[in-house]
Amino acid sequence: MMMLGRRVKLATAISFVVMLLVNYGANAFRLNGMTTADVSGIYQTPLTPAGYTFAIWGLIYTLLLLHVLFACGLFKAEQPSLTADDADRIERAFVISSLANCAWILAWQYLLIPLSLVLIVVIFAC
Repeated sequence: MMMLGRRVKLATAISFVVMLLVNYGANAFRLNGMTTADVSGIYQTPLTPAGYTFAIWGLIYTLLLLHVLFACGLFKAEQPSLTADDADRIERAFVISSLANCAWILAWQYLLIPLSLVLIVVIFAC
């Protein structure tokens, strides 16, 4: 990966930490008096997976952390596989998706379902 600017690296790291804190806080402090699972329980659908399937989030957050560490330069490739422009676009999308994830948690916790759908689409687009 080509060198990313300091601001892009900082934005990547900060957006990841904020995303972790918001996701943790939504459950630990029961935003709007509910956990994310409680909200999901209100809206049962045939697509809602069993509770144990959400254990995958530990792996997902670990892989996201590795991405952040790579983007911040902890791991270096001998031959960059991305141009600086491509790396910059990836990190900008990562920051947007992390912030959209925070906004989604807030919309979800406060039962703003149409807004949460829009935010899921934004996350998916990133």
